[in-house]
This record gives sequence, structure tokens and C-alpha cells, in this order.
Amino acid sequence: MTGGTGGGGSATGGGTATAGGTATGGGSATAGGSATGGGTATAGGTATGGGTATGGGSSGVADAGRFFNFLGFIEALPFPANESCDVELDSAGRVHVVTNHAGVDGGVDYSVREPDGGWTTERIVTSVMGQSAGTGAKLELDSTGRPHVAFTWADVPGNGARTRIFYASKPATRWEVSELEDAGFQESIFFGFKLDATNQPHLAYRVRNALNPDGGAGTFWAVRHATPATAGGWQLDAVHVQPQSGGEYATSLAVDPAGTPHVFYRSPLLPDGGTAPSSQVLHAARNASGTFDHEVVGSGSLSRSWAAASPGGALHLTDDFELHRKLDGGWDYGPGSTAGNSPVLLTAPNGAVWDFTNTSLSSGGVLRVGRLFAGQHDFTVDAGVGGVNYSGWAFDAAGHPWGVVHRASSAGTSMGVFLIRLD
Repeated sequence: MTGGTGGGGSATGGGTATAGGTATGGGSATAGGSATGGGTATAGGTATGGGTATGGGSSGVADAGRFFNFLGFIEALPFPANESCDVELDSAGRVHVVTNHAGVDGGVDYSVREPDGGWTTERIVTSVMGQSAGTGAKLELDSTGRPHVAFTWADVPGNGARTRIFYASKPATRWEVSELEDAGFQESIFFGFKLDATNQPHLAYRVRNALNPDGGAGTFWAVRHATPATAGGWQLDAVHVQPQSGGEYATSLAVDPAGTPHVFYRSPLLPDGGTAPSSQVLHAARNASGTFDHEVVGSGSLSRSWAAASPGGALHLTDDFELHRKLDGGWDYGPGSTAGNSPVLLTAPNGAVWDFTNTSLSSGGVLRVGRLFAGQHDFTVDAGVGGVNYSGWAFDAAGHPWGVVHRASSAGTSMGVFLIRLD
């Protein structure tokens, strides 16, 4: 120990450390903190390159990690899949995938890729009479590694425009599937699905032509939030209801570390009865009484959207063209997300916010990747993959993004679903 002092600390190169801290190159650390290159850290914080961190925080340029933004691995899924897809990775390095196969012998499939490259696949539900089951399928793994899936399902062939929304889980050896509600005409394929820290599922979705909540004539559009009810079935919360069509578009959902659900939607009518421009995006957060408090986020198309909460609770929302962030002073724009179709938004353990989009199929379906960290938005407009139509994303232990992507020709002809990794 050269020049170090105190309480089991370790310091080199003139650093100062107390209570087990470690400092090198002139850094200063206390209470188990670690600092290098002149950084300062306290209470378990880590700082590099002159950064400062307290209370387990992290600061400095190196904390952003590498920006993995180009194709490093690609593999076609060895089973039929031609539409929606999502992915998760577990601590053992297994890749978990949910896909759907529209058409004859179609349905929703759950598959696992072992570290040695072997695949196993099982059917969650099978389509009936050519119905499309599994559109918009989303996958979450709970803290025990068990899968949870949400998806929509077209109704009887005579009313193909009608869709219904389902949730599936596998608590033991078989899948258990339940319908959230039979809400009338159509439940949007663009919905939000998350698990909270207690492994409880949350869903947010839009209902077109819902039944009049007062029992009278006419139809409504509604935004719902759903969680399992204590007595069984589903607790359905009315986030927003309006007696006219138009406006809501893609509904998205984030659940913060405290377990509070945050629902995002677009509407020309405000919950207090006032009006807003049709381009206004709204944020609804559930309060202690179980109802939802609303605020205006800003303008946006919201034809597709995705929301995420960072480990520190910061809220982020992306639509086709903008990234909205909840800052101390309210909602703010930008830096812009990597504009494109079918956005997916994820937060990394270090708080970085990644966005994944693609250009239209007529423009090649090129995968685009962005990352927002410490106010800087890095992005690439071509990650080396084309023909991307839909995608789902997750991180491995080293911070690499893994995706499952449905690829199609410029005419929309399916080329199958592929597993990829960005390096």
C-alpha cells in the first residue's frame, strides 16, 4: 500500500481509501467504493476517468460500455415461424423465444436454445380453422426462469377483423392460458406486457368498439390495464374511455421498480373532459387508490410505441420518430430515437436506454440501433441486417443485444424468423 490510509482500505499511486475502499491513480474511495484515474466513490459507488459516484451509483465515460451495433451472429430458427416474435435470455445462457406461425397448422410456439445450439419447441396454443393466433406475441421470464407470454388471437373466420387478447404461463409442466376479456369488437395487436418485481403480469391494451360502460347504445374506445385478480380471473382497470373513435393507436406499458404501472396512449380527449390535439401522447400512472393519474407527455404519432423504466425508475417512451424522457422538470424530447418502424425500447443494467427499429420493407427493412446514455444518443442506421419486419430484444450477461427478427421481402413475403446477436 503506497500512501494509502485507513480501515482495511487499499490505495496505490497516492490514492486514499477508508473502510475497505480501493483507490488507484490518485483516486479516493470510502465505505467499499472503488475509484481509478482520479475518480471519487463513496458507499459502494464506482467511478472511473475522473467520475464521481455515491450510494452505489456509477459515473464516468467507461460506464456506458461498448456500443454493440452490428451483426455478429445469425441463425434461422429451425421450425416454422412467420410473424411475431420475442426473446429473453436466462442466467445459464439459454435463449428463450416465442413465435407464431400464421396459416395451416399454425399457432403460438415457445422454444429454448441451449448453449450447445440445440433447440426444443413446444406449442402453447394451436390455431383453429386458419385463424391467426399469436399476433403481437411478447415474452417475459420471471425471477425463477419460468416463461410468461401474452398474445392476440383473431376470432372466428367469419369475423377476422375481431381480435382477442390472452395470457399464458407455465407454472409446472403444462401451459395455462386465459383470456383477459371478451370486450366486443377488437383488441389492438399493439399492446404492452411486463412482469413486476413480484412476478405479477401487467398488460395495457386498447379496445376498439367496446360496449358502452353505462349500458346505453353506442360504442366506445377504451384503454385498459389488467392484472390477475386475487379471487381469480383478471382485474381490469379503465385507464381511459372515450365515446368516439380515433386517437389511441399503439398502447404501451412500463412498470417501475416500485411496481407502479405506467400506461401510454394517444387520444384527442383528455380524462378531465377537455380536448387535446390528436397528436397528444398521454401518460397514466396508477396511484395508491388504484386509479390512474394522467398527464400530457407531448406530441407524437404513436402508431407503434414502446415504453421502459430504468433501474432507477426513470421513464422512457419511444414512438416511430421520437424518444420521450421523464426528467425532473417534466417530459422532454430527445435526443431523438433511431427513427423507424416497429420500435423496441430496453434499459440496460447501467441505465443506458437502447432502441431498436427498422426501415419499411419497401426501403429494405434495415435494422437500426440506438443507445442513450448520459444525455448522448449514439446510433447506427444500418446494423447489417435487412428485411426486418418485426423484432424482439434482450441482453446477455456481457451486454450484447440478442434479437429475434421476422424477415420478409419488399413485397411482404415471409423469409422466416432469425436469431441474431449484435457485436
